[in-house]
Amino acid sequence: MIIIRMDSAATRTAGEAAPGVPPLPLGGYRWVILGVGTGAQVAFATINQSLPSISPQLRAHFGLNLETVGVTFSAVLLGQTLTQLAWGFAVDRLGDRLTMAAGLAGSLVTLTAAALAPGFGAFLLLMVATGMFGASINVASARAVSGWFAFHERGFALGVRQSALPLGGALGSVLLPVLAISHGVRPALLAIVGLLAVSLLAVLRWLREPAIDRSVRSGVTLRGLAADPRLLRLTAASSFLVLAQFGFGAFTVLYLHDAKQVSSGVAAGVLVVMQLGGAVARIAAGRWSDRAGQRIGPMRRAALGVALAALLATWLTTLPAPVAGLSLVVAGILAFSWNGLALAAAVELAGTSRSGFAVGYLNTALGLAAAVASPMFAVVVVHSTWQVGFAMLAGCGLLSHLLLRGLRVPTGQAPLDAGGSPNL
Repeated sequence: MIIIRMDSAATRTAGEAAPGVPPLPLGGYRWVILGVGTGAQVAFATINQSLPSISPQLRAHFGLNLETVGVTFSAVLLGQTLTQLAWGFAVDRLGDRLTMAAGLAGSLVTLTAAALAPGFGAFLLLMVATGMFGASINVASARAVSGWFAFHERGFALGVRQSALPLGGALGSVLLPVLAISHGVRPALLAIVGLLAVSLLAVLRWLREPAIDRSVRSGVTLRGLAADPRLLRLTAASSFLVLAQFGFGAFTVLYLHDAKQVSSGVAAGVLVVMQLGGAVARIAAGRWSDRAGQRIGPMRRAALGVALAALLATWLTTLPAPVAGLSLVVAGILAFSWNGLALAAAVELAGTSRSGFAVGYLNTALGLAAAVASPMFAVVVVHSTWQVGFAMLAGCGLLSHLLLRGLRVPTGQAPLDAGGSPNL
């Protein structure tokens, strides 16, 4: 039996180790949790974050046009959106390990079927189903990490966990084009299935629940939390930033390939640089927020940075490919940077006992925004120009910056729900 306690410094003392789990130094197990949660998120993120890297191959494989390619990018996101809240309720009641394992197993099966699908319609439906199962990973891994880290480390920890999305995209953007160009789309998708299988084994082997007294509640009802104007504003501001994130992340490869005649391999390399930079930016932003003792100030500055960088990219994309590509990388890195801050703020508004619901609530809105982002951006570009599309993304960053103005999210220095939530 393992006995774990949380004190005001987020340390845990270990008694007897559970069967098969070696004893760890004081407080060390939270890093195992962070590694497992981040790894699972990396595996799932390779699906929707790196599909743009093989967009030319997908377009040729299924005979698609630009608008239909945008719908393809949104399929997994749509599935996630449909089930985020349900998984949020599940993780608050069933715990992180069971919820994440169920989602990984389900997404593994549906993605295998999607890779073998005979036509585009079946492929699209199975990708939606993959997203429906994979939403559990988003909710459970965020809740697991936030439950094991105190306030002064939570921004960094969630920044590491959120770096999994661009890291997964970068990994897939390296792996998938090689496989898709040499062997086709199906082997590329089956490679992601292998990553999901490894993650499922890691979750079953190492993921453990934080020692939260589930009889203690933060005093916040689900209805009250859903109607909290602070959470509503945070969610709206985050949704605008998602539009910018997916605009740059989903269409940089196609823009460079179609408008600048850059080869698919080089264009995918630009996306990898953007995603790796975004991963580093998420970790740095989380650490910055820990030092500042707040989440909203750094997030608001990131939103303004997105607006300014997107405006600059709007102008620089009229210049030769190297300059255009660099401007898109900078704008994309900033558009990736903010996500962990929003997640930490939502968790701290809710308390750990309600954090599954809060994460599901936030991610539902972000999923809706992300599902709309790719088709909307594609329609704007088709009916105007790429520059108009990038200018629209600058407007999204500015709107987010304005929505966050004056927003106050409570902070605390003790772990959430360690005898009651100190943040409410």
